[in-house]
Amino acid sequence: MLFFRGKLHNIFKRSDFEDKKTGEIKKAKYQLEFMELKNMIDGQGKETVLRKISIPDEMYSLFKEKIGEIVDVPVDSMSNGKTVILYGVSKR
Repeated sequence: MLFFRGKLHNIFKRSDFEDKKTGEIKKAKYQLEFMELKNMIDGQGKETVLRKISIPDEMYSLFKEKIGEIVDVPVDSMSNGKTVILYGVSKR
């Protein structure tokens, strides 16, 4: 299993949303937010990047008291050919 490690900046739950194709209402998920300092490609310094990882509701209790701490999140990934998206998965 793959893990993402970082300092947890915030946790929030998005609003439910409607699938534009089907009209189905999809329940919102919790999002873990991480602030990451990343070296710039040209070597001219660092860039602050906000990374979000969605988690299933049952994982919320694992992280709700850990804002400001370094945490490990079990994740899976997918790619659209340009970017890699991480999402939290239940510990098995």
